[in-house]
Amino acid sequence: LPSHRHYEHYLAFAFNFSRTFEHSQSVTWQFISPDLFVSALFARSLLVLLGLVWLLFAWKWSTRYRHSLPQHFELDMLLDVCLVTNLLGCALARSLHYQFYAWYGLTVPMLVLFPSKVPLLLRLIAWVLLEIGWNIHPPTPASSIAIGSGHLLLLVSRFYWLDSNLDKASNGNGNGNGDGVEESER
Repeated sequence: LPSHRHYEHYLAFAFNFSRTFEHSQSVTWQFISPDLFVSALFARSLLVLLGLVWLLFAWKWSTRYRHSLPQHFELDMLLDVCLVTNLLGCALARSLHYQFYAWYGLTVPMLVLFPSKVPLLLRLIAWVLLEIGWNIHPPTPASSIAIGSGHLLLLVSRFYWLDSNLDKASNGNGNGNGDGVEESER
């Protein structure tokens, strides 16, 4: 948190639901009506959905990485939590502008190339959808749907990767390194 002397001010403005964004400037929500976009209900719904999805992923991570804490900290755990948390924030943000893709776009190749039960072709399609959506100016409903679809495919990919590792652990078939590749396949 910012300075402890100004935390009330920070919290008051960080979650200021009375603040409105211009619908025409939002790259990710062009497919909804401007009236819905500026409504407090939409803002609160996105925040609640973000919290619920974060909790769902947190439960999956705690189950997946339970064996490694606190003994040692795995790099794949750190990357997974940071990249997915960042992606969740971008996917469910009330308003994203083009400059956001300048920093979170650099994480997309890692999300695409992480092991997953979702076929690589679908993850590559997610990447292409994001690139197409972010490279259309001004934003259109179709470009916003492309971005949302890319986000959804990548989130499903990460979620089911966690499942695949849980299945292997429960069957006793996992190799323990979390990459989903058996030692015989190396």
